[in-house]
Amino acid sequence: MSLPAVNFHHTLSDIINASAKAGFCIQQMVEEQVDDHSTSLSQLPREVAIVAKK
Repeated sequence: MSLPAVNFHHTLSDIINASAKAGFCIQQMVEEQVDDHSTSLSQLPREVAIVAKK
């Protein structure tokens, strides 16, 4: 079964600030880096996971 991809254009600060405003306390944040070091995108995280508790 193939799931559709979802893209959105929120900055990381948008997500963190909205989480804080909603009363969440961030417990952990993990970034997965881009594997391709031949582009300028290699400094950007490919994925970000945030664990928060209310």
